[in-house]
Amino acid sequence: MTRAEWIRFGLATTALAGGVAAWFAVQDYAATDPPPGGLGSVHRSAGGGPAKLVGQPPAAENLPQIPIGKHGEPPQGAAVFPDGTWLEPINGVKEAPPFPGFNGRPYAPVVQIYTNPTYGIQYYVHADGTVSNTQMAETSDGTRTWMEATWLVGHPVPTQPIR
Repeated sequence: MTRAEWIRFGLATTALAGGVAAWFAVQDYAATDPPPGGLGSVHRSAGGGPAKLVGQPPAAENLPQIPIGKHGEPPQGAAVFPDGTWLEPINGVKEAPPFPGFNGRPYAPVVQIYTNPTYGIQYYVHADGTVSNTQMAETSDGTRTWMEATWLVGHPVPTQPIR
């Protein structure tokens, strides 16, 4: 391609990308996208009213406050938490990696194990409403791919408008 053709090609792709971005910007995703972390499913009401979230763990204020973590020497592969308690790993994980913590937030003990009714994914629910789980994740170094146990941790935050 000549320099002029490359410039035209660049302008055309930039215009296309800008058009696609503008189209996405005007779409209403708040009522159709699943919540962060995939904790539930979003369903529109039959009358076209507001969407409702189903299949998510109870809010922190509705959680039991009795920790369910086990004490004593954890068995090989157990999910060990910062307070010294442990639970069996969930979601098919045989050996849990070290718990990553709450990213600067204080640790809250596990008070419930929740299973999402739509997807069957299990979560440790902590006293402050945080959820965490162990899952097998596909990992790659560019030349090979393998499954590796990992943690996912999600903190409850107020809903923010998209626009």
